[in-house]
Amino acid sequence: RLILILIDILSLYLSFLSTFWLQNKLNIFIELNISTRIILPIIFFAIPFYIFTGQYKGISKYAGANSFYLLFQRNILIVFLFYISGIIFPLSEISIKSLILFWLIINSFSAGSRLFLRDFIMRINLQKNKITPIAIYGAGEFGAQLEASLRLTGSYFVYTFLDDNPELWGRSINDIPINPPTKLGVFKNKLEKVLLAIPSLSRGRRRKIVNYIEQFDLSVFQIPSVEDIYSGKAKIENIRPIEIEELL
Repeated sequence: RLILILIDILSLYLSFLSTFWLQNKLNIFIELNISTRIILPIIFFAIPFYIFTGQYKGISKYAGANSFYLLFQRNILIVFLFYISGIIFPLSEISIKSLILFWLIINSFSAGSRLFLRDFIMRINLQKNKITPIAIYGAGEFGAQLEASLRLTGSYFVYTFLDDNPELWGRSINDIPINPPTKLGVFKNKLEKVLLAIPSLSRGRRRKIVNYIEQFDLSVFQIPSVEDIYSGKAKIENIRPIEIEELL
Protein backbone atom coordinates (compact mmCIF):
# COMPACT_ATOMS: atom_id res chain seq x y z
CA ARG A 1 0.00 0.00 0.00
CA LEU A 2 2.85 2.37 0.80
CA ILE A 3 4.31 1.70 -2.64
CA LEU A 4 0.94 2.54 -4.25
CA ILE A 5 0.70 5.79 -2.25
CA LEU A 6 4.19 6.83 -3.37
CA ILE A 7 3.28 5.93 -6.94
CA ASP A 8 0.15 8.12 -6.76
CA ILE A 9 2.10 11.06 -5.33
CA LEU A 10 4.63 10.78 -8.15
CA SER A 11 1.84 10.31 -10.73
CA LEU A 12 0.04 13.46 -9.58
CA TYR A 13 3.18 15.56 -9.76
CA LEU A 14 4.23 14.21 -13.16
CA SER A 15 0.70 14.69 -14.50
CA PHE A 16 0.69 18.37 -13.54
CA LEU A 17 4.14 18.82 -15.05
CA SER A 18 3.19 16.97 -18.25
CA THR A 19 -0.02 18.98 -18.66
CA PHE A 20 1.87 22.28 -18.75
CA TRP A 21 4.70 20.84 -20.82
CA LEU A 22 2.40 19.47 -23.54
CA GLN A 23 0.78 22.91 -23.84
CA ASN A 24 4.17 24.66 -24.08
CA LYS A 25 3.57 26.44 -20.76
CA LEU A 26 6.37 24.92 -18.73
CA ASN A 27 7.91 28.36 -18.24
CA ILE A 28 4.68 29.52 -16.55
CA PHE A 29 4.80 26.43 -14.35
CA ILE A 30 8.25 27.44 -13.14
CA GLU A 31 7.68 31.22 -12.89
CA LEU A 32 4.47 30.96 -10.83
CA ASN A 33 5.93 28.24 -8.61
CA ILE A 34 2.83 26.14 -9.29
CA SER A 35 4.38 23.04 -7.74
CA THR A 36 4.29 24.69 -4.30
CA ARG A 37 1.17 26.83 -4.60
CA ILE A 38 -1.16 24.31 -6.23
CA ILE A 39 0.26 20.82 -6.61
CA LEU A 40 1.38 20.15 -3.03
CA PRO A 41 -1.95 21.21 -1.44
CA ILE A 42 -3.84 19.05 -3.93
CA ILE A 43 -1.58 16.08 -3.24
CA PHE A 44 -2.09 16.49 0.53
CA PHE A 45 -5.84 16.35 -0.07
CA ALA A 46 -5.81 13.66 -2.78
CA ILE A 47 -3.99 10.93 -0.84
CA PRO A 48 -6.38 10.98 2.19
CA PHE A 49 -9.26 11.07 -0.31
CA TYR A 50 -7.87 8.00 -2.11
CA ILE A 51 -7.45 6.21 1.24
CA PHE A 52 -10.96 7.10 2.45
CA THR A 53 -12.60 5.93 -0.78
CA GLY A 54 -10.85 2.57 -0.71
CA GLN A 55 -8.30 3.02 -3.47
CA TYR A 56 -5.71 0.97 -1.57
CA LYS A 57 -7.99 -1.82 -0.33
CA GLY A 58 -7.73 -3.93 -3.46
CA ILE A 59 -5.02 -6.55 -3.88
CA SER A 60 -2.74 -5.46 -6.72
CA LYS A 61 -2.29 -9.01 -8.02
CA TYR A 62 -6.02 -9.25 -8.77
CA ALA A 63 -6.64 -5.72 -10.02
CA GLY A 64 -9.33 -5.79 -12.69
CA ALA A 65 -11.33 -3.46 -14.89
CA ASN A 66 -13.70 -2.34 -12.12
CA SER A 67 -10.84 -1.06 -9.94
CA PHE A 68 -9.58 1.04 -12.85
CA TYR A 69 -13.05 2.48 -13.53
CA LEU A 70 -13.27 3.57 -9.88
CA LEU A 71 -9.80 5.08 -10.15
CA PHE A 72 -10.89 7.14 -13.16
CA GLN A 73 -13.94 8.38 -11.23
CA ARG A 74 -11.86 9.43 -8.22
CA ASN A 75 -9.55 11.39 -10.48
CA ILE A 76 -12.49 13.50 -11.64
CA LEU A 77 -12.52 15.10 -8.18
CA ILE A 78 -8.79 15.76 -8.42
CA VAL A 79 -9.39 17.52 -11.74
CA PHE A 80 -12.14 19.59 -10.08
CA LEU A 81 -9.67 20.66 -7.37
CA PHE A 82 -7.26 21.64 -10.12
CA TYR A 83 -10.00 23.81 -11.62
CA ILE A 84 -10.83 25.43 -8.25
CA SER A 85 -7.16 26.18 -7.69
CA GLY A 86 -7.07 28.00 -11.01
CA ILE A 87 -9.95 30.22 -9.87
CA ILE A 88 -8.46 30.98 -6.47
CA PHE A 89 -5.01 32.09 -7.61
CA PRO A 90 -6.16 32.83 -10.51
CA LEU A 91 -4.52 31.08 -13.44
CA SER A 92 -5.79 31.76 -16.95
CA GLU A 93 -3.58 28.91 -18.14
CA ILE A 94 -5.96 26.35 -16.64
CA SER A 95 -8.54 25.92 -19.41
CA ILE A 96 -11.04 23.16 -20.15
CA LYS A 97 -8.45 21.69 -22.49
CA SER A 98 -5.93 21.65 -19.63
CA LEU A 99 -8.38 19.88 -17.32
CA ILE A 100 -9.21 17.19 -19.87
CA LEU A 101 -5.54 16.70 -20.67
CA PHE A 102 -4.67 16.46 -16.99
CA TRP A 103 -7.42 13.86 -16.39
CA LEU A 104 -6.18 11.72 -19.27
CA ILE A 105 -2.57 11.92 -18.12
CA ILE A 106 -3.25 11.14 -14.46
CA ASN A 107 -5.38 8.15 -15.50
CA SER A 108 -2.59 6.91 -17.75
CA PHE A 109 0.03 7.21 -15.03
CA SER A 110 -2.15 5.68 -12.29
CA ALA A 111 -3.58 2.81 -14.32
CA GLY A 112 -0.33 2.10 -16.15
CA SER A 113 1.70 1.86 -12.95
CA ARG A 114 -0.87 -0.51 -11.42
CA LEU A 115 -0.90 -2.74 -14.47
CA PHE A 116 2.89 -2.89 -14.40
CA LEU A 117 2.87 -3.68 -10.67
CA ARG A 118 0.23 -6.38 -11.13
CA ASP A 119 2.15 -8.09 -13.93
CA PHE A 120 5.44 -7.75 -12.03
CA ILE A 121 3.96 -9.49 -8.97
CA MET A 122 2.48 -12.24 -11.12
CA ARG A 123 5.83 -12.83 -12.84
CA ILE A 124 7.53 -13.19 -9.47
CA ASN A 125 4.90 -15.71 -8.38
CA LEU A 126 5.35 -17.65 -11.62
CA GLN A 127 9.10 -17.87 -11.04
CA LYS A 128 8.56 -19.21 -7.51
CA ASN A 129 6.12 -21.96 -8.51
CA LYS A 130 6.63 -25.04 -10.63
CA ILE A 131 4.95 -24.12 -13.89
CA THR A 132 3.33 -26.65 -16.17
CA PRO A 133 3.38 -25.64 -19.86
CA ILE A 134 0.02 -26.37 -21.49
CA ALA A 135 -2.12 -25.66 -24.52
CA ILE A 136 -5.80 -24.77 -24.36
CA TYR A 137 -7.97 -26.36 -27.03
CA GLY A 138 -10.76 -23.87 -27.66
CA ALA A 139 -10.23 -20.11 -28.07
CA GLY A 140 -13.80 -19.13 -27.29
CA GLU A 141 -15.37 -17.66 -24.16
CA PHE A 142 -14.52 -20.61 -21.93
CA GLY A 143 -10.97 -20.83 -23.25
CA ALA A 144 -10.36 -17.15 -22.47
CA GLN A 145 -11.88 -17.51 -18.99
CA LEU A 146 -9.79 -20.60 -18.32
CA GLU A 147 -6.58 -18.81 -19.32
CA ALA A 148 -7.40 -15.86 -17.05
CA SER A 149 -8.12 -18.17 -14.10
CA LEU A 150 -4.97 -20.24 -14.60
CA ARG A 151 -2.88 -17.10 -14.93
CA LEU A 152 -3.95 -16.03 -11.44
CA THR A 153 -3.16 -19.41 -9.90
CA GLY A 154 0.40 -19.25 -11.22
CA SER A 155 0.64 -23.04 -11.69
CA TYR A 156 0.26 -23.20 -15.46
CA PHE A 157 1.84 -21.46 -18.40
CA VAL A 158 -0.42 -21.33 -21.45
CA TYR A 159 1.92 -21.71 -24.40
CA THR A 160 -0.72 -21.55 -27.11
CA PHE A 161 -4.42 -21.81 -27.92
CA LEU A 162 -5.67 -24.35 -30.43
CA ASP A 163 -8.91 -23.86 -32.32
CA ASP A 164 -10.69 -25.31 -35.34
CA ASN A 165 -11.94 -21.92 -36.54
CA PRO A 166 -9.66 -20.64 -39.36
CA GLU A 167 -10.79 -17.05 -38.68
CA LEU A 168 -9.02 -17.15 -35.31
CA TRP A 169 -5.68 -18.49 -36.55
CA GLY A 170 -2.91 -15.94 -36.28
CA ARG A 171 -4.80 -13.90 -33.69
CA SER A 172 -4.16 -13.96 -29.93
CA ILE A 173 -5.75 -13.85 -26.48
CA ASN A 174 -3.77 -11.91 -23.88
CA ASP A 175 -0.77 -12.09 -26.25
CA ILE A 176 -1.04 -15.90 -26.44
CA PRO A 177 -1.21 -17.02 -30.11
CA ILE A 178 -4.12 -19.03 -31.51
CA ASN A 179 -2.96 -21.84 -33.79
CA PRO A 180 -4.67 -24.59 -35.79
CA PRO A 181 -4.70 -28.04 -34.14
CA THR A 182 -2.49 -29.33 -36.96
CA LYS A 183 0.41 -27.42 -35.41
CA LEU A 184 0.25 -29.49 -32.24
CA GLY A 185 3.04 -31.70 -33.57
CA VAL A 186 5.32 -28.64 -33.68
CA PHE A 187 4.59 -27.73 -30.05
CA LYS A 188 4.35 -31.21 -28.51
CA ASN A 189 7.85 -31.16 -26.99
CA LYS A 190 7.10 -27.86 -25.26
CA LEU A 191 3.85 -29.03 -23.64
CA GLU A 192 2.87 -31.39 -20.85
CA LYS A 193 -0.91 -31.20 -21.10
CA VAL A 194 -3.73 -30.03 -23.32
CA LEU A 195 -6.81 -28.60 -21.64
CA LEU A 196 -10.04 -29.02 -23.57
CA ALA A 197 -12.06 -25.83 -23.01
CA ILE A 198 -15.17 -26.60 -25.08
CA PRO A 199 -17.66 -28.01 -22.54
CA SER A 200 -20.53 -28.28 -25.04
CA LEU A 201 -18.79 -30.78 -27.34
CA SER A 202 -20.63 -33.90 -28.43
CA ARG A 203 -19.13 -37.23 -27.38
CA GLY A 204 -18.18 -38.06 -30.93
CA ARG A 205 -16.35 -34.78 -31.49
CA ARG A 206 -14.66 -35.02 -28.08
CA ARG A 207 -13.48 -38.54 -28.87
CA LYS A 208 -11.92 -37.41 -32.17
CA ILE A 209 -10.10 -34.51 -30.50
CA VAL A 210 -8.81 -36.68 -27.64
CA ASN A 211 -7.60 -39.38 -30.05
CA TYR A 212 -5.82 -36.77 -32.12
CA ILE A 213 -4.07 -35.20 -29.11
CA GLU A 214 -3.06 -38.52 -27.52
CA GLN A 215 -1.11 -39.56 -30.62
CA PHE A 216 1.41 -36.91 -29.58
CA ASP A 217 1.82 -38.54 -26.13
CA LEU A 218 0.08 -35.63 -24.41
CA SER A 219 -2.47 -36.05 -21.62
CA VAL A 220 -5.85 -34.39 -22.12
CA PHE A 221 -7.87 -32.68 -19.40
CA GLN A 222 -11.22 -30.93 -19.60
CA ILE A 223 -13.10 -28.21 -17.75
CA PRO A 224 -16.45 -28.89 -16.02
CA SER A 225 -19.72 -28.87 -17.93
CA VAL A 226 -21.53 -25.65 -18.78
CA GLU A 227 -24.29 -26.52 -16.29
CA ASP A 228 -21.83 -27.02 -13.42
CA ILE A 229 -20.00 -23.77 -14.20
CA TYR A 230 -23.09 -21.60 -14.41
CA SER A 231 -24.79 -23.24 -11.41
CA GLY A 232 -21.73 -22.66 -9.25
CA LYS A 233 -21.09 -26.36 -8.59
CA ALA A 234 -17.63 -26.09 -10.15
CA LYS A 235 -15.19 -23.41 -11.20
CA ILE A 236 -13.84 -23.24 -14.71
CA GLU A 237 -10.28 -23.96 -13.48
CA ASN A 238 -11.39 -27.26 -11.86
CA ILE A 239 -9.85 -29.30 -14.66
CA ARG A 240 -9.97 -33.10 -14.57
CA PRO A 241 -8.92 -36.04 -16.76
CA ILE A 242 -11.41 -37.25 -19.35
CA GLU A 243 -12.92 -40.56 -18.29
CA ILE A 244 -13.20 -43.33 -20.86
CA GLU A 245 -16.96 -43.50 -20.29
CA GLU A 246 -17.28 -39.93 -21.57
CA LEU A 247 -15.85 -40.96 -24.94
CA LEU A 248 -18.09 -43.99 -25.53
